[in-house]
This record gives sequence, structure tokens and C-alpha cells, in this order.
Amino acid sequence: MTLIGNVNVLGTGQGQGVGLRLEGEQVAEVFFAPLRGTPDIDLGGAFVIPGLIDTHLHVRALGRAERAAAAKTGDTLVEHGDALRKSAPASTGIRYAVGWSSRAPRPSLAWFDKEFPGEAVVVLCQDLHSGFASRAALARSGAPLAAASTGTTDEEGFGRDRTGRLTGYVRDRALERLTGGFVTGDDDDLAGDLLRGLEKCAAVGLTEVHEMATSPAMWRAFRELDDRAQLPLRVCCYGFGAAEQWLSETIDEPSSRLRFCGFKVFLDGALGSHGAWLSEPYSDLPRDSAAPRRKEQCRQDSHERWWGRA
Repeated sequence: MTLIGNVNVLGTGQGQGVGLRLEGEQVAEVFFAPLRGTPDIDLGGAFVIPGLIDTHLHVRALGRAERAAAAKTGDTLVEHGDALRKSAPASTGIRYAVGWSSRAPRPSLAWFDKEFPGEAVVVLCQDLHSGFASRAALARSGAPLAAASTGTTDEEGFGRDRTGRLTGYVRDRALERLTGGFVTGDDDDLAGDLLRGLEKCAAVGLTEVHEMATSPAMWRAFRELDDRAQLPLRVCCYGFGAAEQWLSETIDEPSSRLRFCGFKVFLDGALGSHGAWLSEPYSDLPRDSAAPRRKEQCRQDSHERWWGRA
């Protein structure tokens, strides 16, 4: 037992507390009257609030952004281009970056042609649901160079100009075709990326995160960190990917810091990338109200396929 005094405890639902009793890592009691005697710890009038939880996070992307020479520094095309050149192409042959600044201009196909002639380059925006690709990357995706969709994005998520030609803007399903998933790259330091991301979260005051795109490899890496008692906060994982990938995985709750909470199934995209399925067109993109990402997932058999098999 540890008694903490001279503290302002907020968020109790019963008014402001002035003391705490800890049992291990748990708050066992909040005191609303000054403690009698000398507390074990005097916080000198500091404030204590309940733990903050981020209910939708991509931990690996955050960790990669912390370590990779990605397009995350600067707000100009010149600065982003310099950062991209410092990054090495992944084993897939695609040079990519995570965290394109929303303050920077959009890179055009002509910009990619000038800065990275002939290279397959993909940059993901900060929301991880949209990005930009070079001509070589678009060619690898197999997307038709021209389509009937004009001045908007097509059903696959490829941006098109008023003539129906590709613009280089990609979102959601198109990103998956280009990179194999929202968080791209090799598994060269998967556990390290996860740990870096979690440490960043802990540093800003989070006590729990919900990882919303957990692959089987990520789940194993989280378990490895948990086995080594290296998780700096609580992690709730949501599985992502084909159900068949999970059939051989052990899904349990190995400790109080690591839980497997469910599976993530997309019906649409994100507001920031104009991918959310709306009943009316976007005010700033009047031609586009988006569409279901996978129409077959709207059927009941999707539920039965996921929960029956995985």
C-alpha cells in the first residue's frame, strides 16, 4: 500500500480529491479530506487525472515515422523530396514515406517524374487513408490509365482528372493495391517500431491504445514485448486482414497489459481522405460521396465468415 498526499485528483465524479491510496499499480481509493499523518509520497500540489485512452491508433506507423527518414519534416515539396531521397526502397521495390504534411502542396505526377524519374514512389498522408503515387507505382498497381470517372476518385480509390486520367492521388483500396496494406514496409524491426510508437504514446500521457490494424505478425510482436515486460502502457488489438491469416494464431489475453478485442472490418473509408460513405456529396468535393469499400461486406455472410472462422 502507498499513500499519496498533497495532490489534486480530477475526474473522480465526486468532486476534487486530495489524496490517493495505491495497491500495486491500481488506485484503490481517492481521499476527499487531507490525510492524517505523513504520506508515503508528497506530490507538492500536482494534478492527477484518469488515464487517457486513444481508441483508434496505428502504432506501427507511428513507430516507423519516429525512426524512418520519411516525409515528415518540413512543409514544402523541396523538404519532403530531400527526406524521401534519404529513404531506401523497401524489399517490394517501392520507395515510400509515411506522414506527408497536410500543410505541404500535393505532389503531382510531374513532380514525381522530375524528382524520382522512373521510380515507384508512394507517400502516405498523416491519416494513413490517403496518399500520392508516382507513374511507376501506379503502373505496378494495374489501374487503368483512363476511366469513365472524371474529376473525382473511382471505385477503387484512384484519383482522376476531368478527362478520367490518373492524377496520382490514391486512397484506401488503391493504397492497399499499391503497398499491400495501410502500414507498409518490411518486418525488419517490427517489435522495435511498435515499442517506439508505444513509448511516444506514453510520453504524451496515454495509458491505453487501441491498435486498429493488427496483423498476425504484429500480434506476435506485441506478445513478444509483453513476455519481456516491455509494454509501457495497455494495448487493445483489433485484427485486420483476411480471416484465413488468423486461423493458426493463438488469440488470448496473455496479461493485463495486452488484450485482443476483436476484428476490424471496413465498410467505408475516412472523412479526411474523402473516403467515408456519405448520403450526400462532400461540400468541398461535390462530385463525390464515396461508396462502400467492399460491397460484399455489407452482407450477413461477412459476419458469419469472420466470427465463424476467425
